[in-house]
Amino acid sequence: MRLALTGLLVLGLAAGAMAATDGVIKINIKPDPTLGYDPIPKIDPAVADPFSSDGKAGLWWVTDVEVTGNNKGLAGWNVDITLTNMAGTRIMDPETTPNPGETYWQAVYKSAKQAGGLIKDVGLNGGPGMDVQASEGYGFEGQLAQCGSAHLDWKAFGWTGKAWTGEDTWGVGLASRKSVLLADPQGLYGLQGGRFPIPGSLAPGMYKLVLTLSSGAVLDNDTNFDYPNNHVGGITVAISGEGLQGSEFVFEVVPEPATMLLLGIPAVFLRRRRA
Repeated sequence: MRLALTGLLVLGLAAGAMAATDGVIKINIKPDPTLGYDPIPKIDPAVADPFSSDGKAGLWWVTDVEVTGNNKGLAGWNVDITLTNMAGTRIMDPETTPNPGETYWQAVYKSAKQAGGLIKDVGLNGGPGMDVQASEGYGFEGQLAQCGSAHLDWKAFGWTGKAWTGEDTWGVGLASRKSVLLADPQGLYGLQGGRFPIPGSLAPGMYKLVLTLSSGAVLDNDTNFDYPNNHVGGITVAISGEGLQGSEFVFEVVPEPATMLLLGIPAVFLRRRRA
């Protein structure tokens, strides 16, 4: 049975019904920019990607978040990432089941104490503290489901006497808070990254990775989250409808070069011989 822990949590923590101006949560998915995809990824199923856990071909992705509206930033999110054809039909193939063990959290956040934290890390570890039911997802045929995390109670991060205390810092996703929260103040609010296997059973052609934001919440704009304020529940506002915006990107599955196929030599063999 499909789990929905983070999604239920995000909705259950909501302090009230969404107003039109409470906010928009947009989560972007794109090819991992560190791997040189140029600009549309071209994946040969016969060639293993260098970081795979199964020694097979795959496509690596990353996500980031933008938040606008009358709120104090992201309070929780839950997404599904689906492999589809260009018509939007999910690819139901056992070999396209992603491994959640290859999902990772981007180390882009900071606190006054430490840089390079994850979104789920508390302030003492360099993150904003969104650590409740943090999920790397669940793998199904052609889909990675229920990725996300959330805030629950609030323990404001700050300086007490001669020590930093607390866990949580507000503002994730807000352009105005980048210099406070990000190790690179010009960077993106990174969330997660991961990999989809691309098997030889996929016919050559164009495909998509589609991210659907199934639930999300923001921090209540009328609550003071700055140190030393702490709060128990009732700190979030659920966002729904047009306030939840996903994204997608296109990639291409390419065949092995025709000349190699005519010779009966797999491309993967030749590339390994040249290495």
